[in-house]
Amino acid sequence: MSARRKALLLVGSNKAFGSTSEYIGTHLLSLLSLKGIETEKIHIKSSLNSEEGVVSLLESFESAGIIIFSSPLYIDSTPSAVTRLMEIISERYKNDGMLQDKRMLAISNCGLPEASHNDTALAVYRCFAGKTGLKWAGGLGLGMGPLLAGRPVEKSFSLVRNLRKSLEFAAGALAGNAVVPQESISLMAKPVIPVCLYSIIPALFYAYVRIACLIRGCKMKLKQLRFKKSGEPSGNKLPA
Repeated sequence: MSARRKALLLVGSNKAFGSTSEYIGTHLLSLLSLKGIETEKIHIKSSLNSEEGVVSLLESFESAGIIIFSSPLYIDSTPSAVTRLMEIISERYKNDGMLQDKRMLAISNCGLPEASHNDTALAVYRCFAGKTGLKWAGGLGLGMGPLLAGRPVEKSFSLVRNLRKSLEFAAGALAGNAVVPQESISLMAKPVIPVCLYSIIPALFYAYVRIACLIRGCKMKLKQLRFKKSGEPSGNKLPA
C-alpha cells in the first residue's frame, strides 16, 4: 500500500492508554479505515523512552502519507513529548523535501469550556508543518474534553454527536486529499453542554466524594487533608 494511503496517529497524551486524545484519534482512524486507508497508532511518550522506539516511530512516520497528532493542551501549548518529537523530525528532515507529499492534521483538546484555548497549540502544529514541508490539512480544537470520561467516542454520550460528525467530515477530507472543511472545525469547537452547567461539575463531584467518604466511615473533613513536604511525617491518617 502506498504511503499516501496510510494514516499514522501520534498520540501525545502522557497516559499510556485510555486518554481522551487517544479515543478521539482512534475514532478518526476507524473512519479512515472504512475508506480503505491503512492505519497505525503510536504513543509518542513511550516511543521516546528508547532509541529503538524513536527509530520505529520515524520508520512509521516515513511510511505514512497522512500524519495525525492528537494531544491534550498543556499550559496553552503542546505536551513536552510532542514538542520533543517535532524537534527530532525538524532536525532529521531539514530542507530535504522528503515530507512534501505528506499531509498533517492536528487535534488538540482541553479541559476548559472554550475550544479557543487550543488556538495557540494549533498554531504551533501549523508552524511545525510549514517548517518541515508537511502539507497542513487543518487543526481541530475541542473544549470540555473530560466529558468523554475515558470512553471511546462511539460509546460516549449522545452529547458528543458534534464531535463524531466533525471527525466524519475530517475523515472524508483526508481520504480525498483535501483540507479539513470549516464545518468540521466549527462542529468540533461547539460546547458539548452549556458553559454554566460545565462549571458546576467540579462542585458536584466534590460533593459526591464527601458523601462517599461519610458513607464509608471517614470522619475527617476533606479540607483537613493536605500534601506534605518530602520527609515530613503525615499527621493526617485515613482510617484503615
